Amino acid sequence: ISQVDSFCGAANLLPGTGNVLLPAGDARPFGRVNAGVRDAVLFNANDESISRAEDMEFERWYPTSTMLPDGDILVVGGRDGQLNNTPIP
Repeated sequence: ISQVDSFCGAANLLPGTGNVLLPAGDARPFGRVNAGVRDAVLFNANDESISRAEDMEFERWYPTSTMLPDGDILVVGGRDGQLNNTPIP
């Protein structure tokens, strides 16, 4: 994985697997500091590997993420790539 900076992203421990989903992060590798990205990264606890998960619909930097009862993850808030608030979950 290149060009992904999970700094100031969110993290969710996925039940039953021990894997961690890391949605959002910083656009620093692209020359935009404190700006959001659409990236989501998955850390596999079994083999300690990192892979890309499906990108989010909106860019986010410093979001909040919550696991819902059905296992989906809701990501809200944060800042987009132009340093504006991201109001849509």
